[in-house]
Amino acid sequence: MARTGLQDVSGIPDPALTWNFDLFLPAIPGSSNTSQLTYRCMSTGLPGSEMDRVDVQLHGIHLVRRGRRNWSHSFTSTFLEAVDWNTRNQFFNWMESAQSWVNNTGSPSSVYLVNGQIVVYTDAPAVAKTVQVMNMWPQQINDVELDGAQGGSHVSLQITWSYDYTIDA
Repeated sequence: MARTGLQDVSGIPDPALTWNFDLFLPAIPGSSNTSQLTYRCMSTGLPGSEMDRVDVQLHGIHLVRRGRRNWSHSFTSTFLEAVDWNTRNQFFNWMESAQSWVNNTGSPSSVYLVNGQIVVYTDAPAVAKTVQVMNMWPQQINDVELDGAQGGSHVSLQITWSYDYTIDA
């Protein structure tokens, strides 16, 4: 087999670009319209998958085989916050509907789990891939650093999601 050359590399399709995506959330607890969250999503992880490693050691021989397939069960997204602070409000309301710290009450998972979608596009733009993120919920809303000494920055809100699994289409 010959070494990789110009013709081989030239035959590869255009690269996927990191900004060609949308994160879609259905109606979430406490908010029926999530279109602003889609528009404000600045970045997101595309959840991966992993396979457990099974070591088989027998008679001085060490083999490595695959185990069960699983997911990392978390990824992060970053959202632009606006002067209305609606992004933070929507996520805090979602968390409050799942488990109210003030009232010490919780909801069953059927109330707070949603199935989201991460859609990646070509430059056309046409849908290149859709990843269904099943049973997701906001596990953590990171601290937001406010800094009066620097006036040229915008506020970003980072969310860590938990989910059960993904379906690639």
